[in-house]
Amino acid sequence: MKTPIKRLDSLSHNDTAATKTINDNFAALQQGIEDSLSRTGKTPNFMDAPLDMNTRRIINVGEAVNDGDVVNKKYVDDKVGNIKALETALQQEIQDRKDADESLSDRINTIKSATFRVWSD
Repeated sequence: MKTPIKRLDSLSHNDTAATKTINDNFAALQQGIEDSLSRTGKTPNFMDAPLDMNTRRIINVGEAVNDGDVVNKKYVDDKVGNIKALETALQQEIQDRKDADESLSDRINTIKSATFRVWSD
C-alpha cells in the first residue's frame, strides 16, 4: 500500500498549515515504515494479514528446514517423483506376490491331485 503524502505546493504563505501537513506526512511515513516487513529479518518481523501476491511469483526460496517452511517446485517435484516411483515399485511387488501365490496354489493343487491318485490306487 502506498503511503499517502499530501502536497505542499498549495500551502505557500501559510506556515501553520504547512507545518501540520509536513507533520502529517512524517506521521504517514512513520506508519508506513512500521507497517512494513523488515528485509533484514530484524524483529518484530511478522505478518498481521494475508499477503496477496497478485499472481506474482516468489523466487529463490531456500531449502525447507522446519515443518512450517515454504518449499519450492523442485522439492515438490522430487517428492512426487519419489512417491510415484514407490507406488510403481509397490504395484510391481503386489503383482509379483499375486503371481507367486497363483503359482504356489497351482503346485499345491498338483500335489493334492497326485496324492489323491496315489491313495485312490
